[in-house]
Amino acid sequence: MSNMEDKRRLFFELSGTYRPYVANMDLLLSEYNLYSSQWRIMVYLKNYGPHTISEIAKYNSVEKPTITRLVMKLTDMGFLKSTPGEDRRVRIIDITEEGHQVYGKIRDKTDIFYEYALQEIGSEEIGELTMLMQKISRRIKEYKGR
Repeated sequence: MSNMEDKRRLFFELSGTYRPYVANMDLLLSEYNLYSSQWRIMVYLKNYGPHTISEIAKYNSVEKPTITRLVMKLTDMGFLKSTPGEDRRVRIIDITEEGHQVYGKIRDKTDIFYEYALQEIGSEEIGELTMLMQKISRRIKEYKGR
């Protein structure tokens, strides 16, 4: 196989993994009336602490209005809270106590899914793949339709 054929195959496999992953995550999260897009925000805030809508949107490469709607829904559910920043026009988003409790329950279930999905891959390979995915993600974000 040529180098370009390898690259095409890689992107074909990556894109083919996304939908089944989201479908499985949405099924797992349905018990909590959540979707994977909402879960991603909760994981981001859990890992990186309180942030603004703009920061969350930038990290996830999603438009601010989309993140605003997701955050509003999570706030209505009691999982997130919004407080004024130093600049009153900016709101700081954080996880509530209830959100932390639900996060822990969901994390237990996602860990089982991740263990299953990665059971044939060793720790070293997971580390290498994570590093490679971060590089690919960075380059894709930089590309911007050249």
